[in-house]
Amino acid sequence: HVIDGATNITVVLKNKTEYKGRVIGKDKITDLAVIKIEADKDIPTLSFGEASSIQVGSFAIAVGNPFGLSGSFTFGVISATGRTGINIDRNAAFKHFIQTDASINQGNSGGPLLNIKGEVIGINTAIYSTTGRGSVGIGFAVPATTAKHVIRQLIDKGRVDRGYIGVQPKDLDPAMAKHFKLESNKGVIVQRVLADGPAHKAGIETGDIILSVNGEGVKDTIHLIDLISHIQPGEKAKLKILRKGKSMQLTINLGKRPGQIVLSEKVMEEEKEKTSEDSWLGLSFGMTQDSRTGVPKLVAKNEVVITGIEKNSPASLASKPLQVDDILESINSYPIQDMDSLEKVIKRIKGEKSFIFAFLRKGQRIFTVIQARSKKR
Repeated sequence: HVIDGATNITVVLKNKTEYKGRVIGKDKITDLAVIKIEADKDIPTLSFGEASSIQVGSFAIAVGNPFGLSGSFTFGVISATGRTGINIDRNAAFKHFIQTDASINQGNSGGPLLNIKGEVIGINTAIYSTTGRGSVGIGFAVPATTAKHVIRQLIDKGRVDRGYIGVQPKDLDPAMAKHFKLESNKGVIVQRVLADGPAHKAGIETGDIILSVNGEGVKDTIHLIDLISHIQPGEKAKLKILRKGKSMQLTINLGKRPGQIVLSEKVMEEEKEKTSEDSWLGLSFGMTQDSRTGVPKLVAKNEVVITGIEKNSPASLASKPLQVDDILESINSYPIQDMDSLEKVIKRIKGEKSFIFAFLRKGQRIFTVIQARSKKR
């Protein structure tokens, strides 16, 4: 954002020497750019530090130009690493930052965050402030590992190409991890597989659990995006997945990440059919119907909806609350197309202790776990 809209760029060194700068490339996702100058002599440069030097509690030094005060130097510590969920009003596929309490203000963006050795461990990019202007001790930097990956591509080809598999992932919660008999809730569940995308061609299915990429364990959704994005389009990656309790490995040929990640599907507005069904887990089901004729729709892909939820039932205690009109897609990875398939699936899994439901709500796919009620002895 520092060079957005700039037509002429001047780079000023510490000794006041000025050089005309030329933009080699820029990446909006990480808010990084590479500027080249034609110097008539060697200029001292900074080197990148090792990832191992970025630890909570380690010393951190921010250098920048806050409020036009060039060469300002502030000191603090690394407050957190891998910080996510930060709204910095930017189209960021990468949302993991280094957090520091070293004072960062307007004008610090683009400046280095250094370790105690003077090595670059991050590039300052944003702050959290109650006033919108001044530092309150919460600043964020793009990690050096991400910066190096981006800078290398900008120098080589003027753009950043990122690997892409074409899935909509979701973090595992403790209830899901327990259902799938995983030791922890590390990994992601596939909520959606985009048609004709790399994952679809490789055989990945909705409900699969992605556990690792090229042997590196997947921590969560952001980590998966990071791992895949650091692999070049056209290259192959090995994914370890869990499907219906069985571990398997798939090889996927990565595509190129499009401009935007599709996060939700088109909203489906359906009406429920006012028919009662035998309750199972405290749930009642019905068919979607055409609101104009009252006839069940034959063209809808997901036709079974929840029509009722009993109080104090297993369904009422689901890990993610169910609602009337939720469109049922699958139970324990078995697809539900109609009432007949629902009945067959229920008979098949009725004796199990936990059930994972996939359903659509306003176009968004959601997973929830329902524990069967223990029988009294």
